[in-house]
Amino acid sequence: TFWSATCLFCCKFSSRTDCQFSALGKSKAQCTPVPLPALGTQKIIQGNGTNVGTVISLQCPAKHRLVGSEMKCVMGANSTYWAGETYCKPLSSFEDFGFRVAVLASIVSSGIIIFMSVAFITCCLLDCIKEEERKKEEKSRCTFRTPGLTRVTRPVLGRSRDLCLKGSSAA
Repeated sequence: TFWSATCLFCCKFSSRTDCQFSALGKSKAQCTPVPLPALGTQKIIQGNGTNVGTVISLQCPAKHRLVGSEMKCVMGANSTYWAGETYCKPLSSFEDFGFRVAVLASIVSSGIIIFMSVAFITCCLLDCIKEEERKKEEKSRCTFRTPGLTRVTRPVLGRSRDLCLKGSSAA
């Protein structure tokens, strides 16, 4: 059955709501526009802002939190209405303090991690420099042809090391 009608409904949020039904039976009902909030910015997630099925969310300013999630224009038995409620509420000092402590703790821990990383790299570089200096010193000691010293390469602690040994029986 195809039908067409124009009707006026009373709604608890406003004095009246207009709705129209198309010849195909699909609703073109509309909710009254949602007034702008005292705090925050309305964001239309779906729909045009007044049609049935429209979903509106709210973005809150800094130091405020969202109560509720979204409002949706729905068709009831006799009228359209906005389902759900959403508004911005100022953060309590307790909530704000916890956030600040968390941010401060993450900054401090990041600083400690960077400090420890720099200290580790510095120690590794110093160790490499000392190792190179030791190798040069050993090499120069054995290459001066000091009487009675023989240069021998032996594994020491898993590394090949040049050693200067007295006498020719160093093998």
